[in-house]
Parts: sequence; C-alpha cells; structure tokens
Amino acid sequence: MKKKLLAILSLTPICLFADFDGLQGQTINEENESKLYYSSLPYAIARQGQRAVDSNASVVGFSELEDIIYSVSDKLHLISTRKEGRSVLGNWPLTRWEHHYFNPPFVEFNEDVGAELTDEGIYWPELFLNPKIENAGCYASTPLRYGDVGNDGQNDLVIFFGNELLVFSPEHQRTVFSMQYHLDDWMSIEETSYLYEGGMYGISEGDSLPQYQSKTSGYAIARLQGVARAFRGHAKVFSDDFDEDGHPDLIVWNKLYRSRMDNDSVEGFEHLSSIWLHYERDLEAQAETDAGITGEYLPQETDEADIKTWLADNELTWNQGYPSVSECPGEEGQLIPEMHDPLLNDPELLQ
Repeated sequence: MKKKLLAILSLTPICLFADFDGLQGQTINEENESKLYYSSLPYAIARQGQRAVDSNASVVGFSELEDIIYSVSDKLHLISTRKEGRSVLGNWPLTRWEHHYFNPPFVEFNEDVGAELTDEGIYWPELFLNPKIENAGCYASTPLRYGDVGNDGQNDLVIFFGNELLVFSPEHQRTVFSMQYHLDDWMSIEETSYLYEGGMYGISEGDSLPQYQSKTSGYAIARLQGVARAFRGHAKVFSDDFDEDGHPDLIVWNKLYRSRMDNDSVEGFEHLSSIWLHYERDLEAQAETDAGITGEYLPQETDEADIKTWLADNELTWNQGYPSVSECPGEEGQLIPEMHDPLLNDPELLQ
C-alpha cells in the first residue's frame, strides 16, 4: 500500500510541462513524517496555518518561499501563511475550475445510468478531485509543486489530487487551469468475471458482455437492466507559444476508450475519440474584458487541424506530453503504464 502524507518541493523556477526533469521533489511518508514533525519549521508553520482555518485539516503538501509557506490540506484548501508571526494571508477552497473539460460521452453515460451521486453522496465528477484516490504515475505523492508552467516568467502552484492537476496562480489568487489526466472507470478482468458468474444481475448464458465492466455497474444494472462497457481516458498537456503571438499556450490532447465486447476477436478497449484543446494566457486580451486580468489559461476556438499541425511541427508525440513518466517506486523514469497500455489498441500511445 502506498503511503503518502506530505511533500517538500524544490522551489527552483521550472517549466513544468516542457522540462520533466525539473519536477523532482522530496516525498515524505509515514516512516519519516514523525522526524519532520519535530525538526521542520516550515512544516510547523504549514500545520498552524491550516489548523487556523480548519482544526481537523491535515497538511498533504507544502512549498516554502522566501517569506511565505503555501500548503494544501486533505480538506481541499490551499493556504498561504506568513513565516513571521505565522498569520494566514490567504485561504482558497479548491473547487472545480469553470473551464474544466469532461469527456461528453462519459458525462452522458453517467446521466443515463443516474450516477450523479455515488454511494458516498459525492457528485461523480468530483470523485476525481479527491486526495484519497490512487492516481496514475503516483503524482499525488507530491501533491504541491511550484514553477513556471507557461515559461512566461510567472510562477504558479501545481496541485495534484486524485487523477487531476490544478494550476493555481498566487499572483492572481485563483485556479488558472485544470485537467483530468486519467479517467479510471473500469473493473479488472477478475472483477468483471466475478460479476458475470452464476448469472448474477440477470445475465443469461449467451449474452454478449463487455470484456471489462464499468465501475458504475450498480447504476447501469438498475437503470439499463444490464451491464455497461467500461470507460478509460487519458490526457496529456503540452506547453509553448505554439501560435507565436507572444502569449503562452497549453495544448491538451485528450483520448477516450471503451471496452470491447467478449465476442470481439481483439482483446481490450477500442479508441472512441481524440480531442485537442487549446488554452492561452493572454493578459492583454483579458485586460480589455469586463472580468479584467484573471491570469487564466482560457479556452480558445482553434481548429483541431491547426493544433495538430503545431504538435507535428514541433515533433511532439503522445509520449512527450505531460504527465508521461511514472514517479511510482520501482517505475521511476518509465512511461506511466496506464497511459501507454497495449490493451488500449492505440498505435499513437507507442510513438
């Protein structure tokens, strides 16, 4: 079982999505947390700041700047605490970014089967904004990072919860970008087989069944009177001034897959869609709007053909998008297995 409590980050400004090597931080686990408790002044300041806002909050990550400690808690709060005097300077609940993208087929499926609420009463999309979820590549082991995301001279905080990453701007005091880089809605082959055994849930011999069952099986069975094909999804982000207009761009390459049926001669999943999204931080354009400068990487109406051309011109393939390389113990430096799985039957994943 992976144990992860908090992380201390190197604060050297880095371009997070262009230079993966700059992302290495120090992860603190249960074995050395007690030592940190007694020896780390920054950790003590982070704890005091969080508990001033919520006495039940636990620090899951913090970053030390010259005069300020930024910390993030298991209650989804980002807090800045002044070192001198330990007063709380800022407190921001980490909520869903207005422009966060969800795959429409997956959203429609959950609406069809009535999965707006889980058994725990959590709205399904919020499941991914969850510090307790084991995530692809173990990125949430170091949940708070600091660096120059757009390589534009502005340092931001990058926060990993579950299978999402958020970019928070200390300067603009808001989330300026977020993405879900891993969609995990599938049971293992063993779990799927168990579900089908003995004609459970009205499944009859000879029925055509998915090779992999959706985790929302309970809803699917109740609403659709049958099992449901599992979804898998992955997304990578690329950072550069791709349109060469002097403003930093982010490109998100989003892929969605669904389980094949058991009568399919191909094992695994089929590729449903690839979608390319363009975001830009244009402070000059924002200054002319009613909202003013927000510092966000806002969605742009850009033809997918143009985005694909930018990637091709820069010789950027799926493997080079972020996140790509695992941070899990024993897998460091290797491609994240879930995002490059042969079961997805997608040649682009191997490029």
